[in-house]
Amino acid sequence: MPEISVVVAAYNAAETVGATVDSVLAQTFEEFEVIVIDDGSTDATAGVVAARNDPRVTCVRTENAGVSIARNRALERASGAYVAFLDADDMWQPTKLERQHRAMSERPDVGFCFATTQFVDDDLRPTMLHRALHRDDWTEALLLEGNIVAGTTSSSMVRADLVSQCRGFDPALSLCADWDLWLRLSVLTQFYGIDESLVLYRSIPGSMSSDPVVLEHDTFALLDKFYADPGSARYLSIRKRAYANQWMVCAGSYLYTRRLRDSLRCVARGVRSDPRSVGRVVAMPGRWTSRAWRRLSGQPARHTREIRTRG
Repeated sequence: MPEISVVVAAYNAAETVGATVDSVLAQTFEEFEVIVIDDGSTDATAGVVAARNDPRVTCVRTENAGVSIARNRALERASGAYVAFLDADDMWQPTKLERQHRAMSERPDVGFCFATTQFVDDDLRPTMLHRALHRDDWTEALLLEGNIVAGTTSSSMVRADLVSQCRGFDPALSLCADWDLWLRLSVLTQFYGIDESLVLYRSIPGSMSSDPVVLEHDTFALLDKFYADPGSARYLSIRKRAYANQWMVCAGSYLYTRRLRDSLRCVARGVRSDPRSVGRVVAMPGRWTSRAWRRLSGQPARHTREIRTRG
């Protein structure tokens, strides 16, 4: 039985999934299985995976249902004690699984491990580094700061029993499904970050959704769900601030796409939730200018959430 199950959700990923799977097959830690869910692709994704011709690699073709359901379908088939997620256009450095497995084996209290991620362009040229930083309280950080854990789902490894306890990814969410799962995990276990660049995250035009409407829906569905759970009582004191912060993030996303009316609506909701958030309004034009500059220079936005299969 494999020690680690590698879960890959793929949709029309024929151009990249071969290199993705190869980066797993090149790992120094070899006790793994790779489960690729071909989520209704219309290209040669399944054929590219099959061409690897390795008994550790399984490709399952399904009807298109979106990234959350695709990952959950893989989780149902996973048999490892650990689960590592990998998107179909990302890659790992050879020691990624070895470093994470060693860290989690040495720390039984750690149920979730992530690593520093190197953002790259389509030619694998570095554009930005997302560091695996420490937080004293990851639940609080995820509520107040958003999806800050790993830069990409591809950085994460989690104990399989904990994922099962959390019932995997929420199919009702797309942009924020990973953020939601990390938040639910954070109340159950310790997080540990490895500050080594072990993941290559491709930032390719068209591979991310920038729809602020979806971001708004997912963000507040996530927060509403968290605070509806009795287990959230410890974090009621920061509820207003959490909502205000995320309203401001949505306001910035609408402003970035030049939807001024929606941006102002979100600003008003944020200030209503927590009047102290008015300071973020003052800083918003500067953040928008920074994002615009990053976009023109070909660098990825810092707080976008990826969708790697059709939702």
